[in-house]
Amino acid sequence: MLQWLIENWKLVAFIVTGIFGWIIWAMSKAFAKKDDLVDLSDRVKELENGMKNFPDVDEFHELDKRLVEVGTKLDAVSPQLESVKRITDLLMENELRGKP
Repeated sequence: MLQWLIENWKLVAFIVTGIFGWIIWAMSKAFAKKDDLVDLSDRVKELENGMKNFPDVDEFHELDKRLVEVGTKLDAVSPQLESVKRITDLLMENELRGKP
C-alpha cells in the first residue's frame, strides 16, 4: 500500500486537494460571511428603530374604542342622511321639471 502511494503521490495529492477544496467551498456556502452578518445587523437595527414608532397595546385599545364610537355615531346619522338624500332628489326632480 505504501509503495502504491509513493508511486501515485500525484494522484493522491490531486484527490486530497479536491476533497479539501470541496469542503472549503461547501463551508463558504453554508456559513454566513462577516459582511452578510454586518448587513443583517444593520437591517435588524433599522427594523427596531422603525418599531419604536408603532403603537403599543394601550394605544391600539384606545383606537378600537374610538372606532366603535365613530361607528355608533355613523349609525345614528345614517337615517338623517337618507332623509336629506330624499329631499335632494325631490328638489332635483322639481328643478328638472321646471316647477317653482
